Amino acid sequence: MTTELEETALEETAATGTAPAPDSLADSSSAGRSDGTGILPESTLPAFNLADPIWRDHCLKTAVLPAGYTYLAQLMGHDLGNSVARASMPHVPHPNSDESSDDTNSQSYNLIENPLTLETVYGKGPTDLPYLYDPRTLMFQLPAGPLWPAFFKIPGHRTAFPLIADMRNRDTVMLLQLTTAWMQYHNCVARALIQQEHGTDSNLPKAYFREIFADARVIVLHTWHQIIMADLLPWICHPDVLALPKYALDQTLLLDEVSVLNGVMRAFHALPLRQYSLESGSLRPFDQLGETAIKTRWRIDWDHFFGPTARNKTAINASYSSQFKGANGAGIAFADLASAIKAGPLHGFSPEILTAQTKLPQALQNDLSATALTQLFNAEIIGAHAVSEAELAQSPLFLLLMLEAQFHGSNGGFGPFGSALLRRYLEHARKQVVMPPPSRSLPPDWVPPDSMSALIKFTQRDS
Repeated sequence: MTTELEETALEETAATGTAPAPDSLADSSSAGRSDGTGILPESTLPAFNLADPIWRDHCLKTAVLPAGYTYLAQLMGHDLGNSVARASMPHVPHPNSDESSDDTNSQSYNLIENPLTLETVYGKGPTDLPYLYDPRTLMFQLPAGPLWPAFFKIPGHRTAFPLIADMRNRDTVMLLQLTTAWMQYHNCVARALIQQEHGTDSNLPKAYFREIFADARVIVLHTWHQIIMADLLPWICHPDVLALPKYALDQTLLLDEVSVLNGVMRAFHALPLRQYSLESGSLRPFDQLGETAIKTRWRIDWDHFFGPTARNKTAINASYSSQFKGANGAGIAFADLASAIKAGPLHGFSPEILTAQTKLPQALQNDLSATALTQLFNAEIIGAHAVSEAELAQSPLFLLLMLEAQFHGSNGGFGPFGSALLRRYLEHARKQVVMPPPSRSLPPDWVPPDSMSALIKFTQRDS
């Protein structure tokens, strides 16, 4: 019989990670600040309107990336790390924090302790989140039906529980359904392991199900990493960067977590779509796509979001939908700018970034100076408000990478520099993940899904 401490340890050994060595990362102590103090004053935010219709129309011409991959990239970004105010996560207090301290570091909590281990899906495991898992089999307790609520009631409890611990995933219907697809896949793997050994899960001890949980999680994480590297990155990254051998990127700047999240992943907030096709024969404008309406009236047909024939297209470019979630594009643009600068990532034109561009192979280097980007920007928006070099020079890193994607990207994805930064960090993060090999193997005829689209189809078939 295992103790609760031993049970928790077994859950955690399913997948743990170690933090990157501090000296291997970019020094973010002066990130984003030309004066060496860290964050650009808000008064220096770029004053131009990225939602200008003429600029948006130009950007929409490059919207060829299946929209599902922008959401999958957001899911990946959420799995990389997220430092939040401790007060916003009262159900997950930092164990070493001092309630009375004024130190801002003790007042924050990193929700993702082990990047790229799907903590956004698993939370802290069955011991700490018993309402999320079946008390006997430790599989995810998913409500019946094709759609899942963000919160659900459990008999005997007065309050509703969140289906997904990470608020960023449960508050967006697309991310909610992508996340639950991974929960379904875990259950598929766990059932396959059990059926291979016993045929049924009846009369098996709880300790056995804990072993199954640990093995299934490791198998799921192998699939997660495979989909990131073999499915997601080929859509998002420049093909010439993906073709480089790993050693060719060893000199590429390894960003700190804040700069990755707010300097690279924030680019995926740009969804230059006028409408979504959610199901066959259904095409709705954005202003009719409220979250409640989607959950109650529409089924998401993921074939419209993934793969070459997807009807919903986006791109990593400097365009914001003026109809997105009822807010205008300028509002979204400046909210992203303000939050990115507040977080303090490396500035788009900081010495570290300017130097890092020169580390790429010569054939992949483009002129990303404020002068060059200003000229390109103004050449594409004749008749609209022109941006000055001084304005654009205040751009945070994510905006620089979006502009590079627009002018030097391939098939709606990142340009060479943004691709190199993303690939370099992901390969580094994968190496930090400690995954003991599972003690069980899947049936010989089991073919793991090699894409997000295949995983969704797999879970739909098995459910």
